[in-house]
Amino acid sequence: MRPLSKRAALDAYFARARAIVLLTAQNPAFGAFYAEKGTREAKITAGGRTVREANSALAYLERLYPESVGEACFSDESGAENARAVRGRVAPLADLSLDEADAPFFAPGFALRRGQVHQARPYVSPDTKEWVIANVTRAPGVRRARAIVHFEVTMESFRRAAAVQTQRFRMTVVDRRTAR
Repeated sequence: MRPLSKRAALDAYFARARAIVLLTAQNPAFGAFYAEKGTREAKITAGGRTVREANSALAYLERLYPESVGEACFSDESGAENARAVRGRVAPLADLSLDEADAPFFAPGFALRRGQVHQARPYVSPDTKEWVIANVTRAPGVRRARAIVHFEVTMESFRRAAAVQTQRFRMTVVDRRTAR
């Protein structure tokens, strides 16, 4: 079997990322979080079953993309994170962001219709300090509030994958709009 071209390999990688974020967002824990009584803060502080299940769904992404996912989050339209996993580990309550609204994936994520995925331009993750590409979709099971699920694939994982295919260890990413 012939190896995939670089373009085909990259297309396959992003197709898989889109499928995985869509499947992850279907997890009933995200809808159950809002169905549970109480304020967002009270539910997170209590750390009940729905919070544990949401965190577990996010942490599972590291198993699907070993050493590739920098972080994964479940956030609501206020900008606050309800759950987050960094490199497969659940983030402590004190580390949850209260305002992700300026993140490059946030507004496009809420503009999506059901079943759509947005892949943000590469940016430096404030949490992992690595160049990443975010994959984001709306959480469809959420009734009383709007929420998104996203995960960040590290650019380093692309470099490693390219190195295996080309036997080279150098990769440059250029934003075609800004030439940065």
